[in-house]
Amino acid sequence: MSYKPEDVNTYKGRQIVLNSGRLVFNGGEDSVLIFADKSILLASNGSVNIDSESHFIVNAPKIYLGVESKNEKEPLLLGDSTYKLLKTLLKKLSSFTQNLSSVKSTPMGTPILELNTASAQLKVSVDSLLKDIEKIKSKQNYTV
Repeated sequence: MSYKPEDVNTYKGRQIVLNSGRLVFNGGEDSVLIFADKSILLASNGSVNIDSESHFIVNAPKIYLGVESKNEKEPLLLGDSTYKLLKTLLKKLSSFTQNLSSVKSTPMGTPILELNTASAQLKVSVDSLLKDIEKIKSKQNYTV
Protein backbone atom coordinates (compact mmCIF):
# COMPACT_ATOMS: atom_id res chain seq x y z
CA MET A 1 0.00 0.00 0.00
CA SER A 2 1.52 3.35 -1.01
CA TYR A 3 -0.12 5.33 1.81
CA LYS A 4 -0.95 3.82 5.16
CA PRO A 5 -3.28 5.87 7.37
CA GLU A 6 -1.97 6.75 10.81
CA ASP A 7 -3.35 4.65 13.65
CA VAL A 8 -6.53 5.94 15.36
CA ASN A 9 -4.75 6.05 18.74
CA THR A 10 -1.81 8.18 17.56
CA TYR A 11 -3.52 10.52 15.07
CA LYS A 12 -3.31 14.17 16.24
CA GLY A 13 -5.85 15.80 13.84
CA ARG A 14 -9.63 16.07 14.09
CA GLN A 15 -11.39 12.71 13.98
CA ILE A 16 -14.60 11.00 15.03
CA VAL A 17 -14.37 7.54 16.50
CA LEU A 18 -17.50 5.39 16.54
CA ASN A 19 -17.13 2.32 18.69
CA SER A 20 -19.91 -0.19 19.12
CA GLY A 21 -20.67 -3.87 18.90
CA ARG A 22 -22.06 -3.21 15.43
CA LEU A 23 -22.46 -0.21 13.10
CA VAL A 24 -25.02 0.00 10.30
CA PHE A 25 -25.05 2.72 7.65
CA ASN A 26 -28.17 2.56 5.51
CA GLY A 27 -28.85 4.76 2.51
CA GLY A 28 -32.30 3.24 2.12
CA GLU A 29 -33.52 5.73 -0.48
CA ASP A 30 -30.31 6.48 -2.38
CA SER A 31 -26.62 5.87 -1.59
CA VAL A 32 -23.91 5.69 1.05
CA LEU A 33 -20.87 7.73 0.02
CA ILE A 34 -17.42 7.58 1.62
CA PHE A 35 -14.75 10.08 0.60
CA ALA A 36 -11.16 10.67 1.72
CA ASP A 37 -8.27 12.78 0.51
CA LYS A 38 -5.54 10.13 0.91
CA SER A 39 -6.88 6.67 1.60
CA ILE A 40 -9.86 4.55 2.63
CA LEU A 41 -8.90 1.52 4.64
CA LEU A 42 -11.30 -1.37 5.17
CA ALA A 43 -9.85 -3.93 7.57
CA SER A 44 -11.20 -6.94 9.41
CA ASN A 45 -9.93 -9.77 11.57
CA GLY A 46 -12.32 -11.92 9.53
CA SER A 47 -13.39 -11.18 5.97
CA VAL A 48 -14.30 -8.11 3.94
CA ASN A 49 -17.42 -8.70 1.86
CA ILE A 50 -18.87 -6.67 -0.98
CA ASP A 51 -22.20 -7.87 -2.33
CA SER A 52 -24.25 -6.47 -5.20
CA GLU A 53 -27.47 -7.50 -6.90
CA SER A 54 -26.27 -6.06 -10.22
CA HIS A 55 -22.53 -5.64 -10.78
CA PHE A 56 -19.29 -4.62 -9.01
CA ILE A 57 -17.11 -1.89 -10.47
CA VAL A 58 -13.51 -1.15 -9.48
CA ASN A 59 -12.05 1.79 -11.34
CA ALA A 60 -8.42 2.93 -11.13
CA PRO A 61 -5.52 3.46 -13.52
CA LYS A 62 -3.88 0.34 -11.99
CA ILE A 63 -5.62 -2.43 -10.03
CA TYR A 64 -3.53 -4.75 -7.86
CA LEU A 65 -4.83 -8.04 -6.46
CA GLY A 66 -2.66 -8.83 -3.45
CA VAL A 67 -0.08 -6.62 -1.73
CA GLU A 68 2.88 -8.20 -3.54
CA SER A 69 1.33 -7.55 -6.96
CA LYS A 70 2.23 -3.84 -6.67
CA ASN A 71 5.60 -4.62 -8.31
CA GLU A 72 3.66 -5.53 -11.49
CA LYS A 73 5.36 -8.87 -12.08
CA GLU A 74 2.22 -10.72 -13.21
CA PRO A 75 -0.28 -8.81 -15.35
CA LEU A 76 -3.61 -10.57 -15.78
CA LEU A 77 -4.40 -11.93 -19.22
CA LEU A 78 -7.43 -10.80 -21.13
CA GLY A 79 -9.71 -13.83 -21.25
CA ASP A 80 -11.29 -13.55 -24.70
CA SER A 81 -8.08 -12.34 -26.36
CA THR A 82 -6.06 -15.18 -24.79
CA TYR A 83 -8.72 -17.70 -25.83
CA LYS A 84 -8.75 -16.47 -29.44
CA LEU A 85 -4.96 -16.43 -29.69
CA LEU A 86 -4.57 -19.93 -28.24
CA LYS A 87 -7.44 -21.29 -30.36
CA THR A 88 -5.83 -19.86 -33.51
CA LEU A 89 -2.47 -21.37 -32.57
CA LEU A 90 -4.01 -24.78 -31.88
CA LYS A 91 -5.95 -24.75 -35.17
CA LYS A 92 -2.76 -23.91 -37.11
CA LEU A 93 -0.80 -26.63 -35.33
CA SER A 94 -3.61 -29.12 -35.93
CA SER A 95 -3.67 -28.27 -39.63
CA PHE A 96 0.12 -28.53 -39.79
CA THR A 97 0.14 -31.96 -38.16
CA GLN A 98 -2.65 -33.10 -40.49
CA ASN A 99 -0.49 -32.09 -43.46
CA LEU A 100 2.47 -33.96 -42.01
CA SER A 101 0.49 -37.16 -41.59
CA SER A 102 0.46 -37.97 -45.31
CA VAL A 103 3.88 -36.70 -46.46
CA LYS A 104 6.18 -39.10 -48.32
CA SER A 105 9.58 -38.56 -49.92
CA THR A 106 10.43 -40.15 -53.26
CA PRO A 107 13.17 -40.46 -54.28
CA MET A 108 15.07 -40.42 -51.01
CA GLY A 109 16.56 -37.01 -50.11
CA THR A 110 14.31 -34.89 -52.31
CA PRO A 111 12.46 -31.96 -50.75
CA ILE A 112 8.96 -32.79 -49.56
CA LEU A 113 6.91 -30.00 -51.12
CA GLU A 114 3.84 -30.45 -48.87
CA LEU A 115 6.00 -30.35 -45.74
CA ASN A 116 7.93 -27.31 -46.93
CA THR A 117 4.71 -25.47 -47.80
CA ALA A 118 2.96 -26.38 -44.52
CA SER A 119 6.03 -25.37 -42.54
CA ALA A 120 6.26 -21.98 -44.28
CA GLN A 121 2.54 -21.32 -43.71
CA LEU A 122 2.79 -22.25 -40.03
CA LYS A 123 5.82 -19.98 -39.61
CA VAL A 124 3.85 -17.01 -41.01
CA SER A 125 0.94 -17.76 -38.63
CA VAL A 126 3.19 -18.24 -35.59
CA ASP A 127 5.14 -15.05 -36.36
CA SER A 128 1.85 -13.14 -36.60
CA LEU A 129 0.68 -14.57 -33.26
CA LEU A 130 4.00 -13.64 -31.67
CA LYS A 131 3.40 -10.02 -32.68
CA ASP A 132 -0.02 -10.11 -30.97
CA ILE A 133 1.04 -11.95 -27.81
CA GLU A 134 1.63 -8.73 -25.81
CA LYS A 135 -1.97 -7.67 -26.42
CA ILE A 136 -3.32 -10.42 -24.16
CA LYS A 137 -1.68 -8.95 -21.04
CA SER A 138 -3.72 -6.45 -19.06
CA LYS A 139 -2.17 -3.01 -18.69
CA GLN A 140 -4.37 -2.34 -15.66
CA ASN A 141 -4.76 -5.46 -13.51
CA TYR A 142 -2.00 -7.36 -11.72
CA THR A 143 -1.89 -10.25 -9.27
CA VAL A 144 0.68 -12.28 -7.34
